[in-house]
Formats: sequence, structure tokens, C-alpha cells
Amino acid sequence: MDDIDTMGVVGAGQMGQGIAQVAVSSGYEVVLSDIDEDALEAAEANIADGLEELVARETMTDAERTEAIECLSSTT
Repeated sequence: MDDIDTMGVVGAGQMGQGIAQVAVSSGYEVVLSDIDEDALEAAEANIADGLEELVARETMTDAERTEAIECLSSTT
């Protein structure tokens, strides 16, 4: 399990967003997949907002937030 550095999440709904956010926060590269491009755009925005909330709570630095966002990609 220590060799895993990239993961895929199928579905950009609430659960997929949560899984993706936790994974990028933990340093994993994440590819978020959904059949709806609008759902992916909304998911990326929600994940960015969630990470910003962690910065506001001082549980994550701004640099860590930026790094986490860079770990997220999406595809249809």
C-alpha cells in the first residue's frame, strides 16, 4: 500500500468530492471522473472551498492548500 501515489475517484457527487478532498489533502494525486462536465466543475470548486475552509480553521496552510489543489485533475 505504501507505493500508491495516485488514485481515481469515480463520481463527482458529494461522496466523491469528499473522498477526493481527503485524498489530495493527504498528498495523493487524484483523478476525479464523472460523465457530466458541469458536475466536475462544481466538484472542483467545492473542493477548493473545502480546502479554503481548512486554511481558515488553521488546520492547513495556504501553501498546503495550493499543493493539494495542484494534485487534483478531472476527466469525463
